[in-house]
Amino acid sequence: MLETLAERSGWEALFPGNVTTLGKSFENLHDQIRSRYLIAYKPADFEPNGRYRTISIIAEQGDKHLQVHARKGYHARMEANVP
Repeated sequence: MLETLAERSGWEALFPGNVTTLGKSFENLHDQIRSRYLIAYKPADFEPNGRYRTISIIAEQGDKHLQVHARKGYHARMEANVP
């Protein structure tokens, strides 16, 4: 369940296993947090209808493909009914 939740939110679940590998798990977590970026966009054809939209993020540096952890999609916000 934790792995599924982490994957859907664009992260990964970490299970250190035992006390001897706990330090390495914290180092990995530290590296992941330090390398986070926030990307925001609004599609040209955006409709506030609550529908699910898939996303795909590809990162490259020169000829190298970089690893990206991101959620696979999102639900478009619903248009607010303002009287």
